[in-house]
Formats: sequence, structure tokens, C-alpha cells
Amino acid sequence: MYGIAGGADGRFEIQVSSGEIRLSGSLDRETKDFYQLNVTATDRGSPSKQNSLIVNITVLDVNDVVPSFGIPSTDAVTFTVPEEQSVPQTIGRVNASDADLGENSRLTYLIANASVPFNITSDGVVQSSGLLDRESISRYRFVVYASDAGFPSLTGSTVVAVQLTDINDWSPEFSQPIYQTFTLEKAPIGTVLAIVAATDKDIGANANLTYYLQGNGSEYLSVDPLTGFVSIKRTITINELLSKGLISRNSSSGNETVYSPLVLQLLAFDNPVDTSKKLNGTAQLWITLTQVSDSLPTFTAASYSFSVNENSPAGTPVGSVSASVVGTSIVVKYKLDTTNSLFQIDELTGNITVQMGAALDKENTSLSSQLSLTVLAFTDTVPSRQSYGAVRITLTDVNDNQPVFSQASGYSFVVAEELTEPVRIGAVSATDADSGNNALISYSIVGGNTAGVFALNSTTGELTAVSRIDREAVAVYLLQIAAIDNGSPTRLSSTVSATVSLTDVNDNAPVLSIGSALDLNVTEGYGPGYLAAVVTATDADLGLNGSVNFDLIQTDVPPMFYITSNGTGSVLLKTLGTLNYALRTSYQLTIIAYDLGNPVQSSNATIEVSVIKFDTNRPRFTSEFFNTSIADNLPPNTPIFDLPAGPRPFNYTIIDGDSNGAFSITNQGRISITKVLAPPLPRVYTLKISATDELNNTASTILQVWLTSPTTAVFNTTDVTLSWNEDHGSGRELVYDFATVDELLGRTVQYVIQTCSPIGCESLFSIDPATGQFYVMSSLDRETVSKYSFVIRANLPGSSGGSSGRRRRQAIAPPTTDTSSVTLTVTDVNDNPPVFNVPSPFRVGILINSPVDTLVYTPSATDRDSTSVLTYSLSNLTDQFYINLNSAELRTRATFSSSASTPIVGVEVTDGKFNASMVIVVTLLTSTNSLVLTAGITPDVFNRYESLIKTNLSALLGVDFRVAKVTSAVSDSGDSAKVDPTKTDAYIYAYNPTTGTLIEQAELRRIIEAKRAEIAAFFALFGAKSYDGVRTPVLTSGGGVTSTSTGLTAAEIALIVLACLIVVAAIIAIIVLLCWLSKRIKRRWRQLEADEAASAAAAGGGSRLYGSLAPEVLQLQRKKQTATDGGRVNGGATTGELEIAAEAAPAPLAAMELVSNPTYQRNPSRRYPPSQFGSASAVAAAAAAANGAENFNDDSPRRSTAFSDNVSGTSLSRIMFVPAAYNSLSVSIGLNAEEATTDEDGNPIIVVNNADSTDHEDAWLAAATNRPGSGPASDDPPADEVEEQSSPTESVEPLVNQQ
Repeated sequence: MYGIAGGADGRFEIQVSSGEIRLSGSLDRETKDFYQLNVTATDRGSPSKQNSLIVNITVLDVNDVVPSFGIPSTDAVTFTVPEEQSVPQTIGRVNASDADLGENSRLTYLIANASVPFNITSDGVVQSSGLLDRESISRYRFVVYASDAGFPSLTGSTVVAVQLTDINDWSPEFSQPIYQTFTLEKAPIGTVLAIVAATDKDIGANANLTYYLQGNGSEYLSVDPLTGFVSIKRTITINELLSKGLISRNSSSGNETVYSPLVLQLLAFDNPVDTSKKLNGTAQLWITLTQVSDSLPTFTAASYSFSVNENSPAGTPVGSVSASVVGTSIVVKYKLDTTNSLFQIDELTGNITVQMGAALDKENTSLSSQLSLTVLAFTDTVPSRQSYGAVRITLTDVNDNQPVFSQASGYSFVVAEELTEPVRIGAVSATDADSGNNALISYSIVGGNTAGVFALNSTTGELTAVSRIDREAVAVYLLQIAAIDNGSPTRLSSTVSATVSLTDVNDNAPVLSIGSALDLNVTEGYGPGYLAAVVTATDADLGLNGSVNFDLIQTDVPPMFYITSNGTGSVLLKTLGTLNYALRTSYQLTIIAYDLGNPVQSSNATIEVSVIKFDTNRPRFTSEFFNTSIADNLPPNTPIFDLPAGPRPFNYTIIDGDSNGAFSITNQGRISITKVLAPPLPRVYTLKISATDELNNTASTILQVWLTSPTTAVFNTTDVTLSWNEDHGSGRELVYDFATVDELLGRTVQYVIQTCSPIGCESLFSIDPATGQFYVMSSLDRETVSKYSFVIRANLPGSSGGSSGRRRRQAIAPPTTDTSSVTLTVTDVNDNPPVFNVPSPFRVGILINSPVDTLVYTPSATDRDSTSVLTYSLSNLTDQFYINLNSAELRTRATFSSSASTPIVGVEVTDGKFNASMVIVVTLLTSTNSLVLTAGITPDVFNRYESLIKTNLSALLGVDFRVAKVTSAVSDSGDSAKVDPTKTDAYIYAYNPTTGTLIEQAELRRIIEAKRAEIAAFFALFGAKSYDGVRTPVLTSGGGVTSTSTGLTAAEIALIVLACLIVVAAIIAIIVLLCWLSKRIKRRWRQLEADEAASAAAAGGGSRLYGSLAPEVLQLQRKKQTATDGGRVNGGATTGELEIAAEAAPAPLAAMELVSNPTYQRNPSRRYPPSQFGSASAVAAAAAAANGAENFNDDSPRRSTAFSDNVSGTSLSRIMFVPAAYNSLSVSIGLNAEEATTDEDGNPIIVVNNADSTDHEDAWLAAATNRPGSGPASDDPPADEVEEQSSPTESVEPLVNQQ
């Protein structure tokens, strides 16, 4: 027997008897690619002998690993690059890996989203394909795919995020080009005259602005560099400004004099890190001065500061400003600058309130927490007196935002079980858009924390396990975590789910179903392979940690048990040989169950096997009386009861109670009915049954069978297949008549359609509830539904089943079915017209001067009918084109040398009943309206994927992209032209998808060149090494259409046929000649052998072979030899002596003669090859036996041994072999003799091949111990067997027949 001593790692097992190595677990080359098994072979001698060898197993790669980018699928590869760089700009490299080998690990990259301005190279470098502007789009996200070159190809993906950083490319802009303000001369220093503001589209330092004031007179004013507040820096007088020419007197109005404004320039500079790139914006400031005598409104404060809560409703008071004209009673009015939309001011009182519709949201990023307003105080006098005041309003925070978790969809954590507490699981985090205490967050677990396993830090959000976590107890925890702020007066909160998944560690040993010990009783006499016990083990762990293997340890020699897997996680304990109570009464085994984890966990159990002596007593029933009940509508041959008189077959007879032959019984005691037992047959049968053994020991019993009324009907046919013509009528028509056993017996049966598929088909069919007649209610349409499925149920109304009141054993009859499955196939008729697959008119192009028979297009059509045969024809231009009747290939019948005309071809299709037509407009392509596209792939690859290429390039270019011709690339023209078969020249053209017009060459070239990078990347997917772009084709143009015939003349066809006939005749003549020569050589060879054998016999050096045959075998052997190769028989037929002469015997017998022939020894080249005959002595013995000899002798005495086998026919009855005479002669049944082996004692080991590699115990022992076998198996087992053991028939082909 065979075993694996080590190296299997639970992945391999070996068949104990055949030595066949099989997989017992899955293999993963990426985990381990090489196994070295130590295989042992042990004989069953006493003492047993053992040998071993090393078996090396290499695991080959399959494409089973998806390319990986090495980051979680929820994360993204992030690149940060500056905006506005030259194209192409290198963004970064993505790296994917594939654990497979060779082509299975060669990767290509692709960006599938054509809308993003990026492409990727073959080695994963992401580049920009357009100018990147942060102010337009600041962040891009797209998916990068990595595909391997395996078959089928596997693809992995990752998200790439490109974050653009700001460069200082925008100048600041003031909110208005001119700011106007009014003030009195000699106004107090510090008076705010205006608030200016500018913005910058950049961000960060590039958007931090500083304000400046310049110009003549700027020394009188100052501007806050951060806020833009313009205030008086030095006392201003009109006379001083007049004297300096900074202002002028414009006019006088009454007592007031009007002066021109003081004009200054405002500057706003940004503050980039690189100060050399500082940018600025400008505006003008106009200050109009009024003389002191013309007092202006004066505010009570140089500036005002107020605060208001965010989210305050409209009308909420904010504050009040006040101004007056000193020394007068002039009424001062107020208004706010026009840019304000949040606040309003009362014109008379100066009260500032929140404006209707204002959204005061402190968290709004477009608002500052401090808002600046400009208030204009003015009078209604002419001219109006005006002055400005500054108001600063601070928005105070209220708790109006709840905390927001960073992963609102939930957190997922994975941690190994059984780690030492406390175990850090992970952390949650949340933010609050409010500020101050309103934004302080506390965390807590509010649900799912079973038994307080987890703790959550209220400040940091860190989650830890504070007690033992055991995956086998709880594999997944679903926690609810809350975040609550510290706001006032109301605290706001939010919750999120957190899933904690525990990964398995190997912390559980397998648990055997038999515990730690099992006492097992096995009756003697069972042959090899008897199932003694089933042992199951379970392991609560997962994966390899929970995969259980078994080992069996036994110290007995020879071993008598082995285990084999049943494929369901259990092992079967079986016998290797036949247990014999007289030789041994008990065996002690140890079975070990171990997992495949690291470290390995295992458990074991002791099995005590007690051999029970076989009881050979007479047959005996377990009771004198049995009864059962069955329904009376069971079909014939239904088994109803098992009545064994012992564990082995007996001769069973129903000796009384079955007068009408309604029952039968097998030699195992199984009783079946032979007919339907419905009324008027008896309702109760009392059967007397006997069982008799070979010694006429008899036992008998009584079986009473009660018939009951059935509770379910029984169909005669449970699967019905029907067909129905789709045009078969339009009303109610009978399709099929169902019948049940019960209906035929006259019982009332109700038939219903239980289910109908497809859904909704119930309205199309009906069944008569009383007769079971099945109808179709309207015509069916195969093109809508081609097949219907039904389940028809038959009910027996009012059935009770009947009962005698006595308790009876359950019958063993299999459950009958009260349903029948129906499949109705709708057959087709021609009721649908054909439809072309493209619209009409359809435009297509061909190159001018294309040869005759050029394929123009295949305008195929479809027909919904399954039986329709479509044929195609042309309605015009048949002198220039023709179409294949069946394939619809439209080809040219002429050569078109000019593009002056545009052929319009009419195509028609018919299915024999319906017709359809379309128009094909043929564009003749020249060097002015087509291009040549050169790609670094072979024409075969281009043709194979032409449809895919056209579809994708049409989508990429926004045109109807077409290909007129595909050839190998030509790099030049004329004598210097070079053909490159690794590249493709595709002659292309395109139509406008909207108008259908042909796109001009220049426009098409422009469109293609604009997408050059994308096209190159697209062809790279097909393995292209280069993409050379497009060029103008070189096509000639002639003067019209030249018609050319496309067929062969009758004479040409006749010549071709005649040439073919001559070639065939010559081949036949050569074959006949070779056969004749072969026969002559073979005949001459045999004659030479006969001469040599005769010469050797005359010299006394030969050897004769004899065999004793019965006369009937002799007659059969004569026929056999005569039918095979003309063998000659010498000797008398009455005595049965047969002398076989080598020169005329069949080939194996000739080999026997040659064994001791001196000529044979002198001339080894004349020997028959071992692969044909095996060793000469083995061939001699096998041949003699195959020819019917009962014994085998030659000139010298030899010791012989017999080996018997069960083989049908007369080809092999007994093989004689002589171990000592011919150098340890071996006989191999089903193998060449050179492959046979012997043990240490020189005894042959005979390998017997059979269907399922199961040992035949007796034959194996006979061969191993040089004793005769037990002879052919009989139908009845020996008296000392307990029960029949199923043993597959051994199939042995005689060596003679294998030649």
C-alpha cells in the first residue's frame, strides 16, 4: 500500500491501493509553488517491507490574481501639481503589481474617462493633455485601470486624484473703478472718508491683498493696508489744495462754491511668496471738499462697531448711527452703499437692521465674520451736503451646526481576535462648523457595545477593545457612535455606524465527532474496502485555520485499515484486507485531526476495533408478523416493504396469500407490487413469506398489506413535451389529454394549471378540470414567446386516506407525484418581414481603381422568424455591382477609375414571402477625400478588431469613421518603397454624423491630428508600438468606369477540372505501388525467418513449444490462426497435441520460438522490439495460454506458477510463468514487461489494472506470496462471508491481444 510520509501540507493525498496522487485541498501558486512529497510503498508480507521516493510537484501559474495598486479600494492615489504648466505636464506615476508570472503579470494602463485632460503611458506615468487652470477646476478625480496580458485578462483599478496648487496668475480687482467721497475742509484727522475693497481669484498668499494710495495729494490721506479704510492723515484746506493745483474752482451756486475733486490712485497688491511675481490692481479715489462755511454732516463717531447673532431674522436691530450739520437745523438723512444686501438703514433715524431675505450665516465661506458698511449721510439742500461714515458689524456664533463625521457612510475596522487587551481598533473623527464651545465635540458609544467590549475616548475618538474579543463568539460588531457638541443653550449631535470585523487566528483545535475514544465492532469476513466507520471533525476557525485533515496511526503489521476522504469534510475508515476472527480479535487505531493553520492545532482519538465472529445460523426473521399500508393507486414495480431474514441473500418465496400474482420479492427480501391494486381487487392481503438458505434451512413470517384510498392522484406521465404551430387557429383548440391512474379507475379527479411560465400566460391556456383536456385559447406568436412551461396538478377531492385503526409500519414506496411538468414549444411560420440592419440610404466608400470583386459592404438583414432564409438581389447597376445571394456581400463588377459619378445601388432582400429594400450610396474615394492612417499593429490584428476600432474612433473623433482598405504599411513609394508587415496602412474616410456628407480631407486631418495622443493611446491597447499619424494616399484618377467580366470561360473550367483529375490519379497509383512493395518485403522477410528456423532445427539448436489442448479448443485455435495470419497447425486433432512451428505461427508465437534460436541470439537486430512483445519468455507464456494451452513446456524442465483471473471469452484462461528460468522473468498484465518489478525475494509483483483502482485482495495476495488464486468468482458468496461486498470487475487484456 502507498502513503505520503511528509511534504503534502494537507494539499495532496494518495490512493492506498493504486498509488494515485490526488488533490485534497486547493493550490495557490502565489502562496507556494513547489511541493516535495515523500511517498512510501509498503508490502503486506511478514515482516512488511517499505521503500520510499521523492515526488516533486511544481504548481503552474494560471491568471487568477487581479492587478493591484497596493492601496485600499476606498483610497485614492493623490498627486499635487502646480497649475498653468506646459503640456504635457508629468503628474506622477501609478504602480500596479500582479503576483502571476509571465504574460499573466505584464500590465498595461488605461484612463477610460476621455473627458479629463490626462493620459497615461504604458509604464503608468500620468500626464496632462491640456492646460490645467486651478481657477476653473481645482481638483480632478478619475479611474486608472491596469490590465494583465493573461487569458482571460484581469483588470484592477484605482482612483487618481490630482490637486492643483495655485500660482499667482490673477491680478487683484477693485469692486468699482472710481470711489467718490465728500468731506469738509479741516475735517478732523482720522475721519474715515471711504472703504475700498478688492478681490483676487487666487488663493492663499497670492490672494492676501495690501492697499496703497498714491498720487499728488496722497500725503493728506492714508489707507489701512489690510482693511482698505481711507482716512484723513493731515488737515486739508481748500486754499492749500488750490495753491498746489490739486483742485480747481469749477462754479458757484448761490453762496456755495463748487470745487473739482481731489483725484488719487488706489493700488491693491497681492503677496505671493515669490515677490518678483507680485501683481496689482488700480482704482481712482475722488474726494470732493466743501468749505467750512458750508458745513457737511458730521457723524458722532469716526467709525461704528456693532455685533449681531448669525441667523438673526429680518428686522433685528443691529445699531444706530447719527450725524448733523453743525450750527444748523438741516435734516440729515442716511443710506447704505449699494453693494450691501444684508442690512438696511432707516433714512431718518439711522437705525440699522437686518434686511429681509438676508442669510447671516457665520459658517458661510463667502461671508466674513466681520462685515464693513459705508453709511452716507446727506441733506436735501442744493447742492446736497454729504459725508461718509464707516460701520463694522461682527457676526457672533450660535450653535446651529451639528457635528459631521469624516466618514458619514460609516467606519469599518478590521482587527485580529484574541489580542492582549486593550487593543486599539481605530479612531473616528467629526468636525463642527460652529466656533468656540459650540464646536467642542465629545464622542460616545450609544449602541452595539455588547457586554462592554469596547471603549471610546470621548475627546480623541479612539476606539479600543478593553476585554477579550473572540471571533468564534461574535465575528462582527456593529457599533453606533455619537458625536455631541458643547453648544448652548442646545447641544447638537449626530451618529454614525462603525463595523468592527474580527479576523481569525488559529485558536481552536478540530473537534472529532467520536470524542476521544470509539469502540467499534466489525464482523469478520468483509473484504477490502468495507466501511467500518465515518469520522467527522469540525473546527470553529476559518479558512486554512478551519480546514481539517486526518491521519491514521496503526502499529499492526500488516496494517488492516486506511482512511479516505468522502469529499464532505469527513473521512471513511475502511478495511485493507479481510478480517479473520481466528487470526486476530481486536485492533487499536489512533486517528488524528489537524488543521492547516499556523501554528497547527490537532486532536486525536483512540479507536478500539473488535472483530466479531460471523454467525452462520439459518435465516431468521425478526418477527413472526409484519403489517403495512399503501395507497391503491401506486404504479407497478413500486417497492413497498423490506423483509430481510438476515444480512445476506436468501431464496425468498411468497408461499401463500398472493393468488392473483400482485406481489414479487427479491433475494434481499424487498417486496414490490406488480400491478395497480385498485378495486375490485382485495383491500387486504395476508402474505406468507419464506426464506431458505443453501442447506434448506427455512424461516417464515406473515406480512399483512392494507390498501387505503389515495390522498394524491398519480399521473401516468410526469414529463410531457408538446409542440404547437404559431399560426394554428385563433380560438379554443385541444392540445393534449392528460390522464391519471385514478381517472382511469373511475375516480373523480380535478385538474388545474398550477403554474404557467412566463408570467401572465394563464390567459392563453386552459384545462378542463374534469377530463384533463388541455386547450390553447388563442393563436400564439413564437417571436413573442417561443416556449411555455406548465405544472399540471391533479387533485382527489374529499380523500381521507382510510385507516383500519391498527398501527401499521410505514411502507417504503417512494413518494408519488400528483403533478406533471409540461413543455410546449411554439413552432415557427413565416409571418415577419426582413429588416435591414442599417438605415437607407446608407453611405459607403471604396477607393478608385479598386480591383474587380472588391467588397463594398455587407448590407445584412434580420428576420424575426427562425425558419426564414433570406436572399439578396440588386435592383439596378448590375453591370457595375453584384451581391451574394446568401451572404449579402456587395462587390464590384467593374473598376472605377474616376470619382466623377456617385453610384446609387438598390438592394432588395426577401424571405420568400416578404420583401425589403434599401439604397446604398457609393462614394468613390480619391487622394483628395481620404487619408492613410499608419498604426504599429499588423494587418491581421487591425482586421480582427476593425469593428471595435471604427466604433471607438468614431466616438473619439465625433465623426462616422470608416475604413476602405487595410494593407501592410509602405514607408516610401516607387523603387524605394519598403513594406513593413508589423505595421498597418488603413485607407480611411469619414462622414459627418449629422448631415451624412463626406468630410473633406483637410478637415478630417485636422480632427485626427487634434486627437493624436488619444489615438496613439488607443492603438497601444492592441499592442501597437507606434502610431505614425495620417498622410495623403497616392491614388490615380482616370476617365470613367471600366467594366470587366468576373467569371471563367467554360474552356478554362474544363482545363482546371482535367488537371485536378490527373493529380488525383497519380496519387492513387503511387499508393497502390507502395502497398504492393510492402507486401513483397514482408513475404520475403517471413521466408528468411522460416529458412533460418529450419536450419537451426536441423542443427539441433532449436526449441519446440508444446501445449495440450482439448479438441474443441483446437478447432477454435485453427480458425483463429487461419483468420489472423495463416498459422499452420501440426499434430493430431484427436489427441489434442499441438505443435506450433515458429515460421508460420502468429507474431507472438514466432517470438516464443526465437527465444532459444541461435540465429536470434547471433542477430539481435532481427529481434522483435520489446515494446511490441515484452520480454521473450513472458510473451511465450502469455501466448501459449492465449492459444488455449493448459500448460506450457519447452525442451528444458522449468518450475511454473499459475495465476487466475476472471476474464470473459477465450482470449486468456491461465497465464504460466517461470520465475527462475528466464532471468527473474516477470509478467505484467496491462503493462510492458520492462515496467514490472520484483520484491527483495525475487517474487514478481503483478499489477492488475481495473476500472476504479481498487485492489482485488485475493489476486493481490496470490501474486505477492506465489500461491494460486481462488479461481473465478461465483454468484453466491462463501458460507463464511457476512454479506456481498461490491468489488469492481477487474479488466485484464491478454498480452497476445495487445499486439
